Amino acid sequence: SSLPPARRERRREPGALTRVVPLFFFVGGCLLLSLRVAVIGGALFLRPGDASDVWTWKPPLEMVDPRALAPATVLLPLGATDSNDALNAALDQGHLENALALVAYDFTLSAPTRIGALLQLGERYATAKETRKAVGCYQAAAQLATITPALSDPARLDTYLPASAGLRRLNANDAARWVTDQAFLVAQFSPALQRDVRARRLAQIADVYRALGADKLAADARAQSAEAASAPTESASATVR
Repeated sequence: SSLPPARRERRREPGALTRVVPLFFFVGGCLLLSLRVAVIGGALFLRPGDASDVWTWKPPLEMVDPRALAPATVLLPLGATDSNDALNAALDQGHLENALALVAYDFTLSAPTRIGALLQLGERYATAKETRKAVGCYQAAAQLATITPALSDPARLDTYLPASAGLRRLNANDAARWVTDQAFLVAQFSPALQRDVRARRLAQIADVYRALGADKLAADARAQSAEAASAPTESASATVR
């Protein structure tokens, strides 16, 4: 109280500033937090539906839904019916889940039979708008073609190209690209393909790459197709399709 007025004013000023600075940072922090919440919430709300798990490969064992099995054909493999006949019966009657279960669980079925069934199931699940199942079947067919040692290279290509086409129709372009890459490797390096077959398959693969937007690979496959078509005739010992 004995201080002059000017001195008292100078002593009050630091106290006011001390109160204002924390308030400023508090308000700024709240605004930044609100902005962050708004950005994250908007991203979650506006992002397209997450379909990545749709294209994730799953083994057929994990795709089977036991609740969808049809009673009419589910017991056929347990009786005297041959596995191939049971599979054909399930497909003929439209019991897709039963057919998928047979492909997944019955390893007495040959690899070509399982691959053919998976390709057919992929097409039929796609028609039924069951995209996850359709993509899974096409992917499983391609993988089975890759890992089956006894399968001929022409048979691998007969699996890869339809599987790739089916995946593209379902907009599963990453999966389709992977399958097409496998086909390209086989078409380039397999000794089991005659000249004209190699040229035709490479041309088909070039068309697939172009449809997938992989223009450089499309041009490469097209050039190799032309080179194979003009190559000298292969020896008679080459495997004929």
